Amino acid sequence: VLAPTDAAFAALPKGTVEELLKSENRDKLMAILSLHAIPGKVSAGDALNAGIAKSLGGGSLKFSVVDGLLKVNGATIVKTDIKCDNGTIHVIDAVILSGSKRDESKTASTNDKTPLEQIEAAIDRGVPIFNSGEHGECANIYSDCMVSISKASCVDSRVSMVIKQLVEKAENIESDTERAWVLRSGLDHVYATLSSN
Repeated sequence: VLAPTDAAFAALPKGTVEELLKSENRDKLMAILSLHAIPGKVSAGDALNAGIAKSLGGGSLKFSVVDGLLKVNGATIVKTDIKCDNGTIHVIDAVILSGSKRDESKTASTNDKTPLEQIEAAIDRGVPIFNSGEHGECANIYSDCMVSISKASCVDSRVSMVIKQLVEKAENIESDTERAWVLRSGLDHVYATLSSN
């Protein structure tokens, strides 16, 4: 079991937990919970040696070491191999969001954030995912952030049009790596533009 800390839940965008607890979102909640469980007893060493594991819900979990820290899908495993009767618990510092990769990025960029805060959140979320080798997932996070910003009423219509054109261009790029870099460059440019206003 991958068990997020209390701080991990507190770090979710405001309203996320309440939204997931609504009866109409039961399937989303179950998908997220099942992403935090791996069938059988799996030690941290076994997970790292395997590199990738399937969660109870069928989602893909990627294990790696980044800067000396054991990671799973961008979350740091802060305590490992806590034995219990029905399995092994690993404590993580972030909630691994489930559903499609696009659902994950939408949850991370809620409308209660300013466009600059949305960009910062997308980059904070996307960088570790990109660095773990999930370039397509990172590109989806950046793309969804840009689409959200383009719809914000406080964003100038010319900036919004440039964002939409960049997202369309990126959708035609086959390489996930290149698509992620094009979108990241776009986010950096939009951030600089919005910061100067």
